[in-house]
Amino acid sequence: MCAWSAMSEARTGDVGARAIADGLARLVEGEALVRQDDNNPHGVHQTRVATRRLRSDLRTFRVALDTQWAAELRAELGWLGGVLGAARDADVLQQRLTERGKALAPGSAAGIKEVMTALAEHRARAHAALLDALGSERARMLIERLIEAEQAPPLAGEADRPASMALPRIVRGAYRALDRGVRSLADPPSDAELHAVRIRAKRCRYAAEACAPVLGKPTRRLARAAEALQEALGELSDAVATEQWLRDFSEHAGSSAGAFAAGELAVLEQAAAFRARSRWPKAWRRVRNVAPV
Repeated sequence: MCAWSAMSEARTGDVGARAIADGLARLVEGEALVRQDDNNPHGVHQTRVATRRLRSDLRTFRVALDTQWAAELRAELGWLGGVLGAARDADVLQQRLTERGKALAPGSAAGIKEVMTALAEHRARAHAALLDALGSERARMLIERLIEAEQAPPLAGEADRPASMALPRIVRGAYRALDRGVRSLADPPSDAELHAVRIRAKRCRYAAEACAPVLGKPTRRLARAAEALQEALGELSDAVATEQWLRDFSEHAGSSAGAFAAGELAVLEQAAAFRARSRWPKAWRRVRNVAPV
């Protein structure tokens, strides 16, 4: 039976420890997929998500964990997440531009080929750096520390406090941070501001998902709504990043055909960003509709 199958029996430290254990399992599984085939975007994506979720969980449950230990582990996960992020971003670029290229006229084929060749080289470098990182002593020590934490979580602070008392405050805090981020947006908001809101939406989602086994359906609804907001803003972020890569490429393209094709593709990404900007407010209203009281 789960440690918190009865809400009255759950401790805040139990929930935090379970979140860390689940995160470790996802990380190890994703890492194995990358090692088997680093050209499989799913493995890189899964490992990146696992790393980010672990960092978020360590932040969410910091009231129940040893402060210094959690900070050090978050820093190491941030290092690994950065390497994974570069590889994942290259995968996303490849996926997006492969599809976008199909929409251009046949006359752009030579230019598209030049763009995709440069992108393949960029992706190869990012994936080589990722494999080096995963095979490093630093990564091995990180996994070992997570295994140790799974076996004996360094609990502190409010670890023994009933989860039914502590978790609602944790979820409300994550939601209110998101709400403050949205309320502070300029009119119209910049891409950087919306990216920051996306990060807060992700933290809110992960906090709600980790606490939902105790808090139930209302928290699951919040998690789903925050996920939808995160995805809407994620599309915007991907479009903006892809457009920027294309503009950087066009400045150093080897031919006018390559520069022209990059410009055509950048226009398509601009349109995608515009569509994403029009969708996110609706997703935010859904989050507000299920906001914790």
